[in-house]
Amino acid sequence: MTHSLTQGCSICQGTLQPLSVMPRLKTARCPRCGHRVATHESETASTLDYHRQYEHGVFLDSLRATRKRQAKCIIQAIRRALPDCDQVLDYGAGRGWFLDACRDAGMRDVAAADASAMAVEAARARGITGLLVNDDGSNLDLAALPFAPRVLTLLDVIEHFPPTELRPRIDRLLRALPSVQIVVVKVPVSSGPLYASATLMARIGLGGALEQLYQVGTNPPHYNYFSRSSLQRLMKRCGLTPIEMFGDLDFEPRLLPDRVHLLRGLPGAVKWPISWIAVALCRLLPTRDSMICLSATVARSQPAEA
Repeated sequence: MTHSLTQGCSICQGTLQPLSVMPRLKTARCPRCGHRVATHESETASTLDYHRQYEHGVFLDSLRATRKRQAKCIIQAIRRALPDCDQVLDYGAGRGWFLDACRDAGMRDVAAADASAMAVEAARARGITGLLVNDDGSNLDLAALPFAPRVLTLLDVIEHFPPTELRPRIDRLLRALPSVQIVVVKVPVSSGPLYASATLMARIGLGGALEQLYQVGTNPPHYNYFSRSSLQRLMKRCGLTPIEMFGDLDFEPRLLPDRVHLLRGLPGAVKWPISWIAVALCRLLPTRDSMICLSATVARSQPAEA
């Protein structure tokens, strides 16, 4: 284990309350800030490249559609914060969909950093500077960057950090990147319909959906599920000032069965009605599955001296 549920909340130092207990997964919640953490029992570390551990085919196609749609919203938010910004470092760039969208939007200077050799090679093959980093980012080679990044994006990244490493790893990145003015973080939140549905299913003995959300069996899995409060607190503890936050559904309605394992195995006459009922409920609910937060660094958030 990388974190004990008796250690307390790494966001606000509150006392964690145990929630679900399953053979491969235990979760707990902090009642003070709403943050949730997980330990992965009997976890076998995969030796595969992180991105080769995921499913391909329809699952990857569905994920791509969601990430590309979200990228447009994130770029618009970056333009609101820094209208003239063209310098973006995407840390944990993955398949590179976000940086592709940045280039489509006219951003000239973009770079990818990732612990996955597969991700870095894919970026370089498309003419994007790619930096291979350790899991903890301690070997980020800034000399290899042809520009000074003004925006650092951490999209679907920090939920993979062990809870006690959340602040240290973000602090390390900020110290290494003094030119950064805006940090964009996207994380999964426990108030969304997907998490709520998975939790209900786990209570009746169907833990597969919750295990899927926490990415049980991958390396690294999800260790954190955030609340709006816990994400804000974390950003402030890292010396950042949140300037815009918004939620988003983390799936496309028409492709939901391709993302959820339990739905995918059902006959079409069953899974599609269930899918559309779930989508209708999601649209009625005010909560979303992911939270996107733009924060200014201290240097940017403080007024300039006369």
